[in-house]
Amino acid sequence: MKIKMASFKKEVKGAYTKEDRHKRELYKQGLDAYQNLEVKAPDWLGELATKIFYSTVEANKKENFKQLDVPVLATFCATYANIIIANQHLQKEGLVVDGKKNPYERIQNEMTMQLQKLAKELGITPNSRARIEMNKSKNHEDTSKDPFLKIVKSNE
Repeated sequence: MKIKMASFKKEVKGAYTKEDRHKRELYKQGLDAYQNLEVKAPDWLGELATKIFYSTVEANKKENFKQLDVPVLATFCATYANIIIANQHLQKEGLVVDGKKNPYERIQNEMTMQLQKLAKELGITPNSRARIEMNKSKNHEDTSKDPFLKIVKSNE
């Protein structure tokens, strides 16, 4: 009796076929081809955003960013600076100004949503970092003791 392995392979979570592993290696090589980040904030960033730029690069693994990421990273930093400025206005003026909702609250809320999207794009949220690290570890796991993977590999 021969077991149909194609459907079984898909059910084993974390099991990669040779083709999947080959594709992942090609993707990795493609990403490695991008130029590493030169740690210089763009000239158009304001003083606060420039400080955020350098602290963000310092707080993260430098190899996570490539030169191609600088516009997104700079936008992230400018957005973060705008949130801080809006928050300072809110603290000084309050949520209500002249009987109306302070417009800085709307600005802060919109900038916060934009910041969250940019952070995910850059891979600097806790969830996106965890996903990146999990994918890295999957490529380095010792699969020799996994009985399911032994069966799958023996039928490849």
